[in-house]
Amino acid sequence: PATSMEGARLVADLICTSVYQLGIPNRGAPLERVTVSIGGATCSLSQVESHETLLEAADLALYEAKRMGKNQAVLRELG
Repeated sequence: PATSMEGARLVADLICTSVYQLGIPNRGAPLERVTVSIGGATCSLSQVESHETLLEAADLALYEAKRMGKNQAVLRELG
């Protein structure tokens, strides 16, 4: 809560980088190591109809991150 889009982006990028730098082998994967895809969404309380709307936006962002490749985050701002 109370995290801006920029703050969410910093946290998501840190998670992606940290997991990648662990160097955990993942044979057959495009980058040959464990990576993460992250989807997220931000909004103000006045901009979202329900928590389902926010979760749906984050879920769509996650699937977009997966489609775009490995080891990245896609974030959406509602409103």
